Amino acid sequence: MAIPRIFRIPRHRQFNYQPFFYNKNREEREARNKEIANELGLENNKNSEYQTGIRRGSMRHYIKSQKRSKRNSTVRLVLILLVLLFAAYLLLYQ
Repeated sequence: MAIPRIFRIPRHRQFNYQPFFYNKNREEREARNKEIANELGLENNKNSEYQTGIRRGSMRHYIKSQKRSKRNSTVRLVLILLVLLFAAYLLLYQ
């Protein structure tokens, strides 16, 4: 018969580490070969949805979105400051 304990003692943690061989050069070479084959259309695999990294006009869209987000954040900051100043005016002069 076990004695009930108030404090619970944690069990030791175990590792399931299984080392494997990693060849960085081979991985990079295989990835590059796969990209080249996809760009040339050598692999007509309909399951893989490969898209090139460079799209037409992508940088232009990025710059516009950055300008828009900067403008939005500036407007938001001004509105918050106006609300805080109005609240301070109400608290101090009434």
